[in-house]
Amino acid sequence: IGCKYDSWIALNYKTIETFILGLVSFWIFRQTNRIQWLETGVRIKQIMEKWSETSRWNFLQKFYLLEAEEHFCNERYESAKLSYDVAIAF
Repeated sequence: IGCKYDSWIALNYKTIETFILGLVSFWIFRQTNRIQWLETGVRIKQIMEKWSETSRWNFLQKFYLLEAEEHFCNERYESAKLSYDVAIAF
């Protein structure tokens, strides 16, 4: 039982770390304008979208928040607002 529980905890931390890396990547892009950070954020957004196919409850709001951050980085403020609203409402 302990081994399965430990694996679940490790997976949970990995998903949280991945999500935070996405948020931080978009923030660093806005501060530095270095495209590799935008690309990292977009890749992580795609990971969240894929994960949300297996667990909408755990990952879909994270996907929408990352989507909003991407829109904000690309100065699509109306789209960002819509994605922020969906993330909050989910």
